[in-house]
Amino acid sequence: MGGIIWFIIGIVGMIAGVFVSYTDRKRRIELTHQFMQQQQGNTKQQQEQEWQEQARWQQEQARQEQARRQQEQARQEQARQEQERQQQENSQLAESAKILGVSVHATIDEINRAYRVKMKAFHPDRNVNVTDAVREMIHQEAIKINAARDYLLKQKS
Repeated sequence: MGGIIWFIIGIVGMIAGVFVSYTDRKRRIELTHQFMQQQQGNTKQQQEQEWQEQARWQQEQARQEQARRQQEQARQEQARQEQERQQQENSQLAESAKILGVSVHATIDEINRAYRVKMKAFHPDRNVNVTDAVREMIHQEAIKINAARDYLLKQKS
């Protein structure tokens, strides 16, 4: 009878060993499964972080491009305004030279000589025997002659 008891104990021990082995294997599978899920979760978090970083990088690139475009537009606007100013200045220079009847490259002496000749013809004190309308026209022309001389002399100095 002792042999049977030892036989039964041996079988129970084997069953217990198989059960422990089964539960241990099941636990290892569960741990492996949890680890894989955790890794997938980490991978998803990493992907989300990478996407967020990429989105931030793209936003920064877009902001920089917009700033470059604004700077270029400002530069072009400034160049356009400078060109308009230069054209206006050239136009005023040409108009002033035309009023005095001199070249735009005239010297200071030539400008003063032309001014004196023009003012002899259009000075308000020299034209006293004219109507009020003509006197006003002469006065306006004298103002233009003075302004033209002042502008040309300013450009020369």
